[in-house]
Amino acid sequence: MAPTSRFNTRWLAAGLLSLMLLAGAAFAIAYFAATSFLGSDTARLTAQLELGKVLRAQVQVSPMRWDSSSLHLDSIEARGHDNSPVRSLTLQQIRVEPDLSSLWTRRFRASSVEMAQVSLDIKAPSTDPVMDDASSPATPPLSQPTKKHDQPTTTPPADRVSASAVDVSWPMGGNRRGSIQGMGVQAHPEGKDWLLNGKGGKLDLPGFPKLGISTLAARIKPSTLIISQSKLGAGGSGAVSFTGAIDLQEHPGAIDAQVALDKLDIQPLLGEDWKARLFGLADGVIFIKTEQGSPVAQGKVQILEARVEALPALEKAAKLTGMDSLRKIQFHQAQGDVLWRDGILTVENILLDSRGLMQSTGSYQQAGEEMRGEFQLGVTPQVVAALPGAKDTVFTEERDGLLWTAVHLKGTKSKPEEDLTPRLFSAAITSVIQAIPGDVKETIEQGAKGVWDVLDRVLRK
Repeated sequence: MAPTSRFNTRWLAAGLLSLMLLAGAAFAIAYFAATSFLGSDTARLTAQLELGKVLRAQVQVSPMRWDSSSLHLDSIEARGHDNSPVRSLTLQQIRVEPDLSSLWTRRFRASSVEMAQVSLDIKAPSTDPVMDDASSPATPPLSQPTKKHDQPTTTPPADRVSASAVDVSWPMGGNRRGSIQGMGVQAHPEGKDWLLNGKGGKLDLPGFPKLGISTLAARIKPSTLIISQSKLGAGGSGAVSFTGAIDLQEHPGAIDAQVALDKLDIQPLLGEDWKARLFGLADGVIFIKTEQGSPVAQGKVQILEARVEALPALEKAAKLTGMDSLRKIQFHQAQGDVLWRDGILTVENILLDSRGLMQSTGSYQQAGEEMRGEFQLGVTPQVVAALPGAKDTVFTEERDGLLWTAVHLKGTKSKPEEDLTPRLFSAAITSVIQAIPGDVKETIEQGAKGVWDVLDRVLRK
């Protein structure tokens, strides 16, 4: 029995070895076939067709190159049809590590996808029904497959996706567009959703200064982008956080979110003309919601540690009164209700309070460079007493221990104009003339215009 046992053992070993060699050869042949297919023009054209169906776009895929473990493409470019939410999409320097076993299931998937640059331009949603034509081929929704093997699957197309720099722009009503520029992104699937983490880059919204992106965490659902956490900054102290949802399906680009300002230094947000004049930390919450196709932002904002200095109007007031304290004013309260709609910024219920010196209430509106405002200004009797004639003709209302007058603001951000200074000049001249003896008053009145010009030149120095 021993010789027969040894004989059987040898044959078994030889059989197992042969089977392993055959399996290895089969795998090698399958691997070669799979990798050869992935690098072929047939695979490129298939990818163009499938991506075109998903994006409803005309897609161009550059030739594919295969190395020992991954697939390389220079670019994928897409131009959306009339019925697509995508205006354009460009992916550059793409590296794909495929899951070769997925080829046998007729559903290609990747272990990882890495890209150097992604540029996505989203269209404004159309209110008119779009008729498919030859340039915009009809494609059945993914939720209504027409073939058995096209039944939807929960298997994600990749285990992880990353991009070194992502640029995205989207409509914000009219001709205005918002954008994210240069954000690094990493994403991975969780069930039917994708979890996304972003870092770096800039957020640019019309009417607002650019904000740097420190971190961003989001969940991409089939119909909604949910931003669960983000931290933005303007280059100074403090931070901005953005949370909310953006519709991706029914009304693409529609937003329902809130922005929280946490002691954000306003200096980096100001234009050059105001950086040496206005100081403080912005704090508050602003709610953003799309209404009739355009985003509307509103909320309450206060400026902590607010201070103004080197304003021409303050300099003139300091010269008229001889009070240097008017050159620099510290506000104990500075707040207002903010509304941004159709590119116009409106601030209502403004309250500026500098205890023991002045208080101002009113409203302000800015559209592009143009600005206007209406305010009530109250100052202490000590300040008014130092302004000749001001109590009788300018600050004529007394309440809450202050003397009040109306002030109107207009002009542009770089060249604002107010009507208080001319009225103070006029009151001062009238007061001086009335104090002159009657026998010379007539002569002085004839030269009043000259006195006005002299005072104006002195105060402008």
